[in-house]
Amino acid sequence: MKKISVVAVLILFFLTACTVQETMNPDLFIERFTDQFPEFSVDAEQMFYENEKCVVFLNNQGGRRFAMEMTVDSADVVQKISLACAETDKADDFYNLAESVVKVYAPDEDFKTASKKLFCGKKYSYYETQWYYYSFSESETGLIFCIENKRLSPEKEERLTLKENDIVTGNR
Repeated sequence: MKKISVVAVLILFFLTACTVQETMNPDLFIERFTDQFPEFSVDAEQMFYENEKCVVFLNNQGGRRFAMEMTVDSADVVQKISLACAETDKADDFYNLAESVVKVYAPDEDFKTASKKLFCGKKYSYYETQWYYYSFSESETGLIFCIENKRLSPEKEERLTLKENDIVTGNR
């Protein structure tokens, strides 16, 4: 009976050890991304680090070029991923890339709900879930999307601000 319980504990230990790694460095992210989404080619030769940022360029099968910036911490763990595209007439390709990035970076996230809030026709939109911040911006010069892991990123400091018309002046 003792042997059976020891074997059962060992089996449980090995089964729980087979979980998906939640944190990843830029190289591991790129490897997972290209394995899951081979329709995007990554220009690994032009990948570079600048301080706490890793920049890489991607191309889809339609020839669209995108820039991806990964913000990393001191342990080289990706905290935030930003995407940019200068071709605003190909927004569907950009949305497809954003969805693909989220599926790799945050596989448990419900991106359909986030995308309804983000890609709703506004010039700037923001959405927050329990574990992630999302933002999207669209202008005549380009598209920008960002996903940030709350657990891995430094605490955001809330600041109170006053607009000019909120400041009380001496004239009443």
